[in-house]
This record gives sequence, structure tokens and C-alpha cells, in this order.
Amino acid sequence: MAKPLKNTVYISGCSNSHYHYLDSYKDSWTNHLGFSKVVNHGVCGSSNDFIARRAWSYCEHYKPEMVVVQWTGLPRWETIGIQKQTDETQLTESSIDGNYETLTHSRVKGTQNFWTVDNGPTGWTSIEHGSWVDSNRGRQYVLLEDSATSFLSLIKNAYVLQNYFKDIGQPYLFVNGGDWFYSGHFKYPGDWGEWHPLTFLSEIEDGPLLNVKQLANKIDKTNWLETGILELLDNTQEYGSDGKHPGPKTNKDFAKLVKEKIDVSNR
Repeated sequence: MAKPLKNTVYISGCSNSHYHYLDSYKDSWTNHLGFSKVVNHGVCGSSNDFIARRAWSYCEHYKPEMVVVQWTGLPRWETIGIQKQTDETQLTESSIDGNYETLTHSRVKGTQNFWTVDNGPTGWTSIEHGSWVDSNRGRQYVLLEDSATSFLSLIKNAYVLQNYFKDIGQPYLFVNGGDWFYSGHFKYPGDWGEWHPLTFLSEIEDGPLLNVKQLANKIDKTNWLETGILELLDNTQEYGSDGKHPGPKTNKDFAKLVKEKIDVSNR
């Protein structure tokens, strides 16, 4: 039986839930949700597969008051690999100030089967909606995935997690933290995560995404925040130290939206 964690929020996401580009974890939106304890499993470069897997793995053992799943961009995936002799990244839990837990990276010699996370090329594309990419890595990605398939993977992960959380009675919220497909590949207006995946799918009338729409219609939209952190960033243009990720003000603005959505004061 999962151990109840009072006044605790658990977050699974990518670098947009991490704080490496901020002066302190205290500037992260994850630290401004009104909970006494934060368990932040935001890992840079995470795929949506990895984000979903971390969330249900954690909730098999613990039951926080709230789970926030921050979905990331689509051209990322993971596979279960074979044994490797090269150094691999290992994630270990660590605590900051006692009330803020996170995952730290370390390099270890690979001796066991492991999950491998990879990213598609920056200019990734779909056979259905674009042209072939030129790099070897790009060709590899197009052979494994295309934009429609990656979108289906996001929706499947959301559908599985939604039903898993409802089955175990776990309060949850989905939030957006990805530039979904560099939206020009679908000739959809907007850029940098300015649109919601479910809103996008609701307007699909034909093509390969029609089947994805059918599954998306089964997702509870009330538990998926409309505005994403990259949408706020596009408006504020306020970046962290790396010049790419949202800065402290954008993080706090996003935290306000998340906090309002989950109604922390009345949970």
C-alpha cells in the first residue's frame, strides 16, 4: 500500500520543471505551489515516456496530496536497452533544505539493462506533414517516429496516467512544458507551445491524427491546465541563465496558474 504524504506535491517533468538555469531551486515554479514539501523529479531531457514512467513508479510507493505531470516536447523517446560498457547516467534522490527533494545525475559504468532516452533532431519532421531530414540522427528518428506517432505517444501516456491516477484515487494535474512539434510542421498557428494539445486535436477533421483525436476525447480536460509555461515565456521573453529556459518571474507566473488550478488552499 502506498505511503500517504501529507502536504506534499510530486512533480514529474523535464528541464522546465528543474532549476539548473535559475539561481536557486527557490525560483522554480515547483517551489511556489503552497505545499510544505516538494518532491521534484523533473529531469533535463526527459521524454514523455520517461515522465509518465517516473510518475506511476513513484505513486506505486507513495501517495502525495497532489501529482503534477509536466509534459515535454514530442521528439524524444526512450527504449529498454541492452547491457552497455560505457558510462551511463544514473539518477539518485537527494534532499535540499529537508523539504525539497530532487533527482541528481551521476555517471556510472553500465552493467545492467537500462532505459535509454534520446532526442529527435531540432528540425524533426513527419512523413505526412513535412520533408525528410538530412542528418543521420534525423534519419534514425524518422525511421522510428514521425510527428503523428509522437503525438499519439503523448496522448497515450496522458490517457494511461489519467486512468491510473483515478484507479488509485490520486489527485493529479497535467501541465504543458513542451514546444509540441515546432508547430509549423502541422501548419498550425502559433509557436513555442502556444497551443494546447487537446485544443489542437479537437480541430482535426481528417488525416493520421484523426485516430489520436478519438483517444484524446477520452481525456479529462478539467485536469489539464490550458496555459503552458512556454506560452508565458513567449510573452515575457524573460529567460534563465542559459538564455533558453523560463526565468524566475515566468516561473512564478506559471506557479500562480498551477496553484489556482489545483486550488491548494481548499485541497
